[in-house]
Amino acid sequence: MATYLIQSTRQLQLALRDVHSARMGTVSWQAAAERLANAVRTSVNKHRDRPGMGRRPVRLLNRDVFFAASERLQLTQRALSRSIGLAEDTLGKIVSHQRGASPRTIEALSVALGVAPDELFFASAYRAGGAA
Repeated sequence: MATYLIQSTRQLQLALRDVHSARMGTVSWQAAAERLANAVRTSVNKHRDRPGMGRRPVRLLNRDVFFAASERLQLTQRALSRSIGLAEDTLGKIVSHQRGASPRTIEALSVALGVAPDELFFASAYRAGGAA
C-alpha cells in the first residue's frame, strides 16, 4: 500500500507543479488541468479498487492495547491466530497495519483478548458491518 500511496502522491505533485507552471506561463492551463484531472482520476480509481478502501473505513489495530492484552494473557500471535481461526500471516498484517480487519475478526480478537472492539481498534475507524 505504501508504494501505491507514494506513486499516487508523486503523480499529484507533478500535476500540481504543472498548475504552478501554468501560473508562470510556461505551460498551458489546459495541459495543466488535464494532467491534474488525470492524476486525481487515477488516484481515485486505484483507491476505489482496493478492497475496503474508499467504501468503508479501514479498522486499524491499537497496537498498545493489543500487545498489553496479549502479554497479560501470555499469548503469542501464533497462539492467538490459531485460537480464533485466522491465518498467522493475516494477523501479522493486521498488527503491522498492512490490512484492516473484518467485523468477524474484530469480534474474535476482542473476545479472545477480553478487550472491547472500540478499545482494540481505533474507535474513529471502527464501524459495524462490511469487510475492510
